[in-house]
Amino acid sequence: MHTISIILPFFKYKHYLKECLENLEQSTFKDFELIIVLDHPIENIDDLLEKYNAIFDIRVYELPEGASGSAACRNVGIQEAKGAYLYFLDSDDYILEDTLQNMIKAMDHDVDMVYGMLNHTWNNKANYLHKVENKEVDEEDLEEREQRRLNKLSNFVTFASYEKDEQQAQAIFYTMDNRKGIRTFTVLGNLYNRDFVVRNHLRFNENFRYYSDMTFMCPLLDKLNTALRVEDAIYVKRKHNDPINEPALSQEENDNRFNERCEAVEYTRTLVKEEGVVRFCLDRKIVSYFVARMSKKIRRSQDELWRTVYFERIAQTIDGIRPEVMNRYKRNSKKMVSYLKNRDLKGVQSCVRRKLGIKKFFRIFKRQNKCIKKGKRKNTKI
Repeated sequence: MHTISIILPFFKYKHYLKECLENLEQSTFKDFELIIVLDHPIENIDDLLEKYNAIFDIRVYELPEGASGSAACRNVGIQEAKGAYLYFLDSDDYILEDTLQNMIKAMDHDVDMVYGMLNHTWNNKANYLHKVENKEVDEEDLEEREQRRLNKLSNFVTFASYEKDEQQAQAIFYTMDNRKGIRTFTVLGNLYNRDFVVRNHLRFNENFRYYSDMTFMCPLLDKLNTALRVEDAIYVKRKHNDPINEPALSQEENDNRFNERCEAVEYTRTLVKEEGVVRFCLDRKIVSYFVARMSKKIRRSQDELWRTVYFERIAQTIDGIRPEVMNRYKRNSKKMVSYLKNRDLKGVQSCVRRKLGIKKFFRIFKRQNKCIKKGKRKNTKI
């Protein structure tokens, strides 16, 4: 039996799959099986399977007619996995050489999950590494960001400690609460104890194309007992350079996406404890989506759907949030959500105008601050 089962769905973009397998071949950790689940692919990959079957232990499965999507593929992978641990990998992404090795070392502590770092890029691995190595780092800004992160972590752990111990609270913070938006809340970049997954009957909801990850991760985090963070276990999530002709799932434009976001949140609420930390964070994510992103569309979009159908739909979802979720928001955001719950479109629009005006002011202030900092550095060098 292999130590790790890597579960990899494939639908299209053979050239990305080829790069994914090339990078996997460079992994310093070799004791894994690769489970490729074919989602009715439109390209023939027999040549790749033949080549890499001589390098990896590859098992290939096909989704039956009527089943489709990454959720269905991952569920097949979970069912067929033989390894002690599960790792999800998308066919257009890649991991760094030591990622699996660093994660498996942490698993020596017998934990339910090890979570690493998730980085986003437009580049292939060679270009990504080149940019990382040559990136100019402002040490002062880096220290400020790190201090802000530690402060947020400390506040979250204090808040969550009534239910979770510090280790569990940190896992929820790093994999859920600290990641902006809903799309970045993902199963990718983590190593899971298969016994824990099977014992708790954790699966992906196959009715959701875009937001199935939360239907797996939220109940997992809700039931989590032990977890460790490994900073140098890096998963690279790749954006496609041609999002019109070759979009990644996150880049797809689809009229169903908005409704699915709301439906997925509402469904996932039923999988976790109502008074738990995970439910609190899930509610906060949908509120943050409305306040930070959707509100701009309500203000600026020429499509009336944002002020009619979508407005009512997001209001229905936010009607179900726990009241204390709003305690972590500023006054203007609280007013905006209150107007939404009362179906007061003009009230929401007035809050958006105020918010955009404040953001513009701080953007100008920040730009001036950077210029002052650069001037001071030049004077110091002279």
